[in-house]
Amino acid sequence: MPVEEIDVEIGAKALPGDLALPEPVRGLVVFAHGSGSSRKSPRNRMVAATLQEAGLATLLFDLLTPLEALEELYRGIGDLASRWQVNVLGGDTTAAPRDLVICITVYGEVAEAELLTRAGARPGDALVVTGTLGDSRAGLEILLGRARAEGEDAAALVCAHRRPVPHLAEGRFLAAAGGAVHAAIDVSDGLGADLGHLLEESGVGARLFASRLPVSQALRRFCRGLGRDPAEYAFAGGEDYVLLAAVAPEAVSALGKGFRERFGGDLAVIGEITAAGVREWIDETGFARELSAPGWDHFRKG
Repeated sequence: MPVEEIDVEIGAKALPGDLALPEPVRGLVVFAHGSGSSRKSPRNRMVAATLQEAGLATLLFDLLTPLEALEELYRGIGDLASRWQVNVLGGDTTAAPRDLVICITVYGEVAEAELLTRAGARPGDALVVTGTLGDSRAGLEILLGRARAEGEDAAALVCAHRRPVPHLAEGRFLAAAGGAVHAAIDVSDGLGADLGHLLEESGVGARLFASRLPVSQALRRFCRGLGRDPAEYAFAGGEDYVLLAAVAPEAVSALGKGFRERFGGDLAVIGEITAAGVREWIDETGFARELSAPGWDHFRKG
């Protein structure tokens, strides 16, 4: 990613005329370090960078925020943008009375034949996920001091929360499955909540099996030490960013084989789509109970 640091006078109407950008320029990232740095100098330090695709970022920060912290944040944004070939086109930076607010919007396009939505799941479809669940919730509890953990397991769980990896390649794999995948959603609000969104949009029900939920060994050991159930973390966590999909039952075997060859992991079958009105959770003993939808609710008060 070509990067050039420049100085711009506060109130300047344009970038310096000698700023050379590589051709062709498909986007420009401008990182303004805000008025916090201008108290010592009448100039703002900026970074201009060219990337490849499309996104917008808005940042509100406390005037007392250290410049080094903002630079580290910008480096993180730049690293991720470069990794996923996302072009950060611009956005806004401004001072906030307190705290740090980051708002990032990503735009893109998809071929109609490869468009997967929450609608389209059919009774009989297998419910699959593209990775393990629950690590991020455990990592958050460690960070907040709600649970004690040490060593490599703690580091892995905290990393899962702080540096989640979106399953973009896995999503493209599912989308290219020739129509075998009928619906999909990313697990960001929690498996229970996001499954609820998919069921609502598709007008169907579901049956989930606790014993089939994929969880990491780090999470198993974490829960064992605290006397907790890893399946509960997997179901009612959040910010895992794996994908949940409804797949035609006859295609599951071949799709799973291809997934394993491509990504080295399993496409875990965790349940099945049922007729509308049926929402069941089958626990480790085989007992069935009503499937609730815990997870993050963006409009819940408190």
